[in-house]
Formats: sequence, C-alpha cells, structure tokens
Amino acid sequence: MRFIGITLILLLLPMLISAGFCASQPIAPGEILVKFKPGTPSSEIASIHRQNGSVIRGSIPKLGIQIVSSPKGREINHAAKYKASRFVEYAEPNYLARVTSLNPNDPYFATNQWTLFKIKAPAAWEMNVGESSVIVAVLDTGVDYKHPDLEGKIINGYDFVNRDSDAIDDNGHGTAVAGIIGACANNGIGIAGITWACKIMAIKVADATGYASYSNIASGITYATDYGARVVNISIAGASPSSTLQSAVDYAYKRGCLVIASSGNNGINTVYYPAACSNAIAVGATDQYDQVASFSNYGSALDFVSPCNAYTTLRGGGYGGFGGTSGSAPHVAGVAALIISANPTFNCAQVYELLKSGAEDLGTVGWDEKSGWGRINAYDSLSTVVAPLQDTSPPTVAIISPVAGSTISGTVTVSANATDNSGIAKIEFFVDGVSKAVTWGPFTWNWDTTSIANGLHTIGAKAYDIAGNTTSHTINVNVSNSLSSTVVFSGSVSTKVSKSHLWTTNSTTDTKASLSWNGTAGLKLQLYDAQNALIASSTSNTSPATLCVTGLPAGEYNFRVSAESGKTTKYTLTVTSTPH
Repeated sequence: MRFIGITLILLLLPMLISAGFCASQPIAPGEILVKFKPGTPSSEIASIHRQNGSVIRGSIPKLGIQIVSSPKGREINHAAKYKASRFVEYAEPNYLARVTSLNPNDPYFATNQWTLFKIKAPAAWEMNVGESSVIVAVLDTGVDYKHPDLEGKIINGYDFVNRDSDAIDDNGHGTAVAGIIGACANNGIGIAGITWACKIMAIKVADATGYASYSNIASGITYATDYGARVVNISIAGASPSSTLQSAVDYAYKRGCLVIASSGNNGINTVYYPAACSNAIAVGATDQYDQVASFSNYGSALDFVSPCNAYTTLRGGGYGGFGGTSGSAPHVAGVAALIISANPTFNCAQVYELLKSGAEDLGTVGWDEKSGWGRINAYDSLSTVVAPLQDTSPPTVAIISPVAGSTISGTVTVSANATDNSGIAKIEFFVDGVSKAVTWGPFTWNWDTTSIANGLHTIGAKAYDIAGNTTSHTINVNVSNSLSSTVVFSGSVSTKVSKSHLWTTNSTTDTKASLSWNGTAGLKLQLYDAQNALIASSTSNTSPATLCVTGLPAGEYNFRVSAESGKTTKYTLTVTSTPH
C-alpha cells in the first residue's frame, strides 16, 4: 500500500525546485519547529532554549512540538543548532506551503460538471449520497459558509491564521474545494457536490495570499481529527519534507481520519508535501480524456489521479471553473466520504483498498508513477463496499523474518507477508500471545529482544482482511542476549568542573559503576534518574569509587563525576549492567 502526504500551493505561482527540493522554499520568518525526545526534563528544555537565545512562541500539544523563535533569515542554521542536542528528536524550519490551483478559461469547464460524470458519481448516488454524521475537513483558505450552495453544510472549525473560530474564506480557494466535495444537491440552484449529506468542516490554515505554514497545517490536521473528521482534504503543497507534517498525518491515520492531498502543479517527478507523507493519499490530475495533466506532479508517492477542471462554488456566491491538482484531491475526498458513509466502521486502510479496487487503470498496467493506481471511480469503489462484508474467505499470512527456530538478539525486524482476495487491512504482531504492534503496511515491526528474558519465545502475526476475516501464523525463536553489558566513559574533573554521562537501560538491571583514576584526588560519583533525583552516591579519596544498584528500572540515567579535592584529574568510569 502506498500512502503519501500533503502539498500546498495556491494559484499558479510555481516554486523553484532542484531534484525535488525547493531551493527557494519560503519559511515563516523567525520560527522553527522543535520536538524534544520523550522524557527530556523540562529544566533541560529550558536550558537548551536559553543557550540558543530562543523562546517558545506556541506549540502543537498533540504532537509534542514546540514553535520556537529564531533569528530571521537564519532559521535553517538555528534548527541545526537544536538538532545537535542529544535531547532533540528533530528540529526544522517552519516552512510555508501554498494552495494548488489552475484556473481554466475554457467555457466548457466553466458551465458543466463533467468531472462528476467522469468519476461516475451519478451512478454512485444510486447507492449512497452520504451521511450527515460523516465530516470532511477542508484545510485551506477557509470557506465562504454564506454561499447559497454551501449554507447548512458547513461546520465552522477554526482559523489558525487569525487564531479565532471564524474560518471565513478571504481568498476563494477553499470555497472552490468545498463545493466539489459537498455543495448542496437537489436544491434547484447551482451545482451538486459529490456528497449530498456529509458535513464540511472549514479549517483555515492558509492566509489571503494562499500561503500556509507547516505548523498551521499540522495543527489543522490534529484539530480535524480530534473534532470528528473522517476525511481531511488538503489542496496545498510544499516542496520540503517535514517530520512535523508526518507526525500529524500519522496522528490522524491511527485515529481513523484519512488525509488526502494534492500532488502539486510543477509537472515534475516529485510529489510535494504533505501528500508525500506516509499514510496520506497523494492525488494527481487528469483531463476530460483521462490523460494525465502536464502540470501534475508524479512519482513513487503518487496514489491516484482524478479530474482537475471542475465547475464549482466561488467566494461571494457565484460559480466558475477550478483546476490544478487542487481540484483533483477533493474528488477523491468526496468519494472516500461516500465509502465511509456506506460503512462507518471502515478504517483508513479499508477505505484506501476500496478506492484502489475501484480505480480505472491508466497507462501501464497496475501502479505507475504517472497515474498511481488509476483514475478514481465513485461507482466502482462504492459498489464493492458491500461485497467485502459478504467475504468469508480468510487471508493468508506468513512470518518471513526471522526464520523459525533461529537464535536472535538485540533489535530484530519482524516481517510478514499477507494476501487476500478483497485486500489486507492490517497485521498485528504478538510475542508469547501478547499484542505488541499493529501495522497497516509495510508489514514490519522492530522488536527489542533485550526487553524479554533469554530463552524460547513465540512470535505471532495475525492478518485482517477488509471484511474482518483473520488468519494467524506463529513461529518459535530462541532469544539469546548477553547477560551483561559494559559501557566505558572517560573525562577529567577539577574542584570547579564536574562532568555528566548519559546512560540508558532498556530493561530492569543490576548495575555496577566503577570510577578509577590516578593520583591522590578525592572524587565523588553520583547516579541520577531522568527527573534529576539522586539514586546513589559514593565518595573516595583513593581509586576506585564504586556504586552498586540492584533492580534499576529501565530508563534514562545520568552519572555525575565531581572532584572533592586535588588538581585536575583524568578518570575512567565503567558501567556494567546485568538483567535483573
């Protein structure tokens, strides 16, 4: 399964790129995004900010990300300073992305909804026109909720640009996207959206010029997820990859909210972000002849293509043409909402498989980099929604790594293969009957075997198809890790300078630390936990000084060496741990 992230570009302003990276990618001035490693003491975080002369300007709480000040024009270098700290998981500039659209002037596109016939929406409506309980979030420039063809369909979410609850559109891009997905239908005026009953949640992440910061996009994704959206449409594209966007997409995916985004309008072999994120659906553009549009970004991250030139709602109450990959993504979002309306129990992987099974193959047979799995088809995808529920054939699954009966140690990649007539939804991994991980593809899991006792253990893989049928496969392996491990630190101290050494154990251990040195200096050895609480201390005027702690829990610790007397002294600290 190929899931990819979101890209932000508004109108026709192209971004300069080189080998898929935008050399002139705009950045929110004076801001970077920082995520500290779990368990980092707040005192340490504050200290790092002080050392870098920065302050916290905001945060994305659900992702544990801080928006941090930076000298203007030096954001990339400032992020690099943070990344140099062992306490920082990642740091990056707060890039800006832009909404993606091309505005055709062909009167054929301006007067007809040919795109709905192309994806067979009228036939799909015979089966389902959507449910009001299903919410599609539009992360964009806002939505003109006063438009006569959108009134009553809009849930006003949040404006992350102006920091208020009024997500009114001051650009027009978001209103056009919303109309494709869910303009009122069968009301005697204007146009029909793909979903007749689903609600549209308006979330403003881009300003009047069409630019959206990555922090706003990530915040919008988590907001939409927390407030019940099942689908998020992002017709926005930025050239630079981002751990922040990936974290947000993963946050939504794990909670059953599917992110769908446009691939970008540069006509290059690079899908933009967040569409290129794992677990997001990347959508390219096609014309009325099912030809991939020349401006549509493509590549290994592309999932589907869809018509791009739609007749839709315009800001201020009117109607008109709207194109680019910005117009393609909402067609897929609308079809996804119809699928979920037909069966709200479907997870993201199941919706993806139904979109894939219904897509009309274009170009090379099967997936290809220009058109992904093909052009979206509402009728064919929706008509298979019931069929999987009648499927009683279980999938097949086999653990392919490690090999049954093998001896393993350290961190081991557990891999499984699975097949099914209707599609694999997920695989769950077990150790000795206890669930350890769930994956939606690729079906791998990294197992730290040091967290378990040496000896014979059973690894299990349970495959689920999209109808809920399951099959399991188990193998036995022999875990053999060294019973003890040794880490050696060195340094020098004086009566004015102390040294700290960070040390981590992944399991409960009996730990012995021995501090040795030459000369007559008196040295002190102390052990602190991650909360800076003292656990043990030893002081000696002659080498060595020794600490022994029984049953030390798994976690991060700090050995501190200081001089009580004497001149500057070089020392060696040897830490030996044995599983308890």
